[in-house]
Amino acid sequence: PEIVIDDQFRDADLILLGPQIRYQLKRLREKYPDTQFEMIPSKIYSDVDGAALLNYAREKMNEPEEVSQAVSA
Repeated sequence: PEIVIDDQFRDADLILLGPQIRYQLKRLREKYPDTQFEMIPSKIYSDVDGAALLNYAREKMNEPEEVSQAVSA
């Protein structure tokens, strides 16, 4: 919920949103211009692939270090 953004994630470097709330992305980016919002790709979301999600987040934050696939379980 958006209240969580206001209260807990104001200083977050990146907030990842699930595909089911894609419709809120533009509004959130406008309301919180200093916060980076990205959509979790559907494939990563549906596969519940934690390693791929971490790699995606690092890519979006320009941190190229990859996570081993052994992390996902």
